[in-house]
Amino acid sequence: MHDARLTLVRSALCAVVLVACTSERLTLVPAPDQARTPPTVRSACALTEQKCSRCHDLERIRLAHHELVDWPVYVDRMRRMPGSGITLDDATVIVRCLKWVESLQRERALYSLEH
Repeated sequence: MHDARLTLVRSALCAVVLVACTSERLTLVPAPDQARTPPTVRSACALTEQKCSRCHDLERIRLAHHELVDWPVYVDRMRRMPGSGITLDDATVIVRCLKWVESLQRERALYSLEH
């Protein structure tokens, strides 16, 4: 009985580790687009993920209707929220990331219309 329980616990632990190792971490720039994203934009998106995820789920940001948003105005409004931790310099960097994500979404939309 003890061996069966131990085997079950080991199997469950292995399954948890396997899922943790193979699941993709959610980022604003999807994995297939990482290689062609300039290092400065990847860095900008890392800051964006850190700052914006304090209040927003990254999926919400990634799925936003980017073409409808005036990012400098929106980010400045978020910057002024109590506890945002977003500085004026951060805001400029965050806008760089969000505009890149917007361009990726626009590119995907055009591609899907063509195919």
